[in-house]
Amino acid sequence: MQLREMLAVLLQELIAALRDADQLDSMCAVTVYPGTAVPVDYVGGDGCMGMAWVRHTGSNPSVAFPSADVSVDNCVSTLAHSIEVGIIRPAPIPESDGMNVELPDALTHMNSALDLADDMMLMKAAIQRAAKSIDFVILGGYVPNGPEGGAVGGTWSLTVGDDDDG
Repeated sequence: MQLREMLAVLLQELIAALRDADQLDSMCAVTVYPGTAVPVDYVGGDGCMGMAWVRHTGSNPSVAFPSADVSVDNCVSTLAHSIEVGIIRPAPIPESDGMNVELPDALTHMNSALDLADDMMLMKAAIQRAAKSIDFVILGGYVPNGPEGGAVGGTWSLTVGDDDDG
């Protein structure tokens, strides 16, 4: 299985997990993103109540998966690919009428934190289902993100690989 297929499997399972949790319709984007960052500034605009993604974050040659092969002529080695799976949603933000500012209350913040905990487990379940189709999967850590720019969420990191990467 090539990297492009592994990304597609992970996305397919993320979509299925969001659908099963009745969360898919609230997302304005669920895709594989290219590059070094996800455009999280979509969240909160024009009814966007969240984004979910899979993103390739790097690769290295590997003989003993997932360790990097640093030997001479390592270009024939199998590849280990680093992947990010993430969900981000609007963060609780202060409301203003131009003169007065009303901060979100403690319950609003707590509900946001609990929703993020649910998202973390939803992504883990999607990764576990995808792992049934991918030969090598090592689940890394979950890291919360935000609140920044009116968005809050988190990402799982994982490393994937396959014997026939070449």
